[in-house]
Amino acid sequence: MRFVKFLLAVVFFVVTIAFFYQNAEVFNTGIEVKLDLYNLLVLYSKPLPLYLVILSTFAFGCLLTMIYFLADKIRSSSALRECKTRMAGLEQEVNSLRNMPLESQGYVTADDEVEEE
Repeated sequence: MRFVKFLLAVVFFVVTIAFFYQNAEVFNTGIEVKLDLYNLLVLYSKPLPLYLVILSTFAFGCLLTMIYFLADKIRSSSALRECKTRMAGLEQEVNSLRNMPLESQGYVTADDEVEEE
């Protein structure tokens, strides 16, 4: 299975390199990004190469994804800590109930009821 994964990764890498090589002229063209806030504020950027815009957008998406998963991990860790604390308390309660002496005076069995009559 490792060989198949490695082979697919190599094929993907080669196809990607061929794609970027064949379209290098398109990716190097400059584009201008514009921010227009209802004619109150209009901002223009310098002409940026298309590959830089794509790469920075990808990096920003990766950063947002990492922040999301970090928040989820922190939330899960706190829930796990709370469950472990509760479990430790319940285990302590079970152990204390196991060690309690049994008193025969408080319990009546069916055999005891028959003998009394």
